[in-house]
Amino acid sequence: MNRLNRGELLAGLAVAGFGAFLSIKALDLNLGSMRRPGPGAVPLGVGLIVGVLGLVAALQGARQAAGALQPIRLRPLAAVALALIGFALLAETAGFVPAALFVVLVSGAGEMRDNWLALTLAGLALGMAGSALFIRLLGVPLPVLPPALGIF
Repeated sequence: MNRLNRGELLAGLAVAGFGAFLSIKALDLNLGSMRRPGPGAVPLGVGLIVGVLGLVAALQGARQAAGALQPIRLRPLAAVALALIGFALLAETAGFVPAALFVVLVSGAGEMRDNWLALTLAGLALGMAGSALFIRLLGVPLPVLPPALGIF
């Protein structure tokens, strides 16, 4: 019989507890109706989803054997952190598409075996789709490309 994976079990229970907390706090807000949801509807839904996912993770942790802990790899962590900081700095000055491309390329640099052509294409696609959604449809006031180009 497998040993209990206490780390996974406890992490899942912590996430489930956080979901329960969100759900309980959401009940303090007006839930509204199905036609006109109130400000508590989304937090309640998110809390329920997080709670259920936490319980699923806890159940999986209770059923699987405890494995050896893997060391934390700092390169991917640093790459993602740098990518997010870079996006925050580049989005207004260089535009959304170059900032999204930067995020994908720098995040991909955290893994040594990534295909740079695929990352570049994914970054451009993400930038174009994101600019269509956030800038065109939702009206976020960011340039699509660098303002110096005068294109968008």
